[in-house]
Amino acid sequence: MVTEIDERVKVLDEHDRIAAARGY
Repeated sequence: MVTEIDERVKVLDEHDRIAAARGY
């Protein structure tokens, strides 16, 4: 079961990967 928190963590993790790819 995917909870609202799991969705937020997934979005934050994706954002971190994008930021890392940009060199942040």
